[in-house]
Amino acid sequence: MHEMSVAVEVCRIAEERVGAALLRSITAIGVEVGDRSGLDLARLGLCLGTLLGAPPFGHARPAITLHPGHDLRVAWVDIDQGDAGNRARRTAPAEPELAYDWSALLPMFVAMEVSA
Repeated sequence: MHEMSVAVEVCRIAEERVGAALLRSITAIGVEVGDRSGLDLARLGLCLGTLLGAPPFGHARPAITLHPGHDLRVAWVDIDQGDAGNRARRTAPAEPELAYDWSALLPMFVAMEVSA
């Protein structure tokens, strides 16, 4: 399932962003998905919700928004700071090193189908 592999990668990026020690403190992860990415948003939300509701996360929720284009990007990660609902948001860098342009893979998939 393609969406599950994307969800696993989103979780890996979140861990890279906040560190392993804070994974249980994550309350939400904002993911921007391109409308031409080829991803099924309902399936991605289900896969991501399942992973974020289990250890090492525990209670985080996905916040998926649709944008024009092919990219998928982890835009932000919300972290519960522990005191009376105090939360911090870690946003993506201005130059998104964590963005993916799925259109670059399309020629490969077309070639695979033609040769099959």
